Amino acid sequence: MTLPREELVKAVWGAMWEIQWVAKREKIPGPIPDFGEMASRCFECWFTTPGALKSFAIGVLSSPIDIRETTRLLSLELSQAFWRLISLLEGIRDE
Repeated sequence: MTLPREELVKAVWGAMWEIQWVAKREKIPGPIPDFGEMASRCFECWFTTPGALKSFAIGVLSSPIDIRETTRLLSLELSQAFWRLISLLEGIRDE
């Protein structure tokens, strides 16, 4: 396994922070408002550990919670932010 491209790591990080900002602005309860902070904790690992970002993508997308179905229940702005993240993660998983 190789390290992911820098722009890909930054795109996932940015998408997760966007989700956090929108969730906090909309006062969404639960773990969603902590996505950006989680991304910051993972950031260095994604850059330095081969396969870490791909493992993260696979884990999120294979969660028992259907992220696509859940996203449909969110506000338009938060839903769009999640779809950006889902799209990035699917691309990483399929590489």
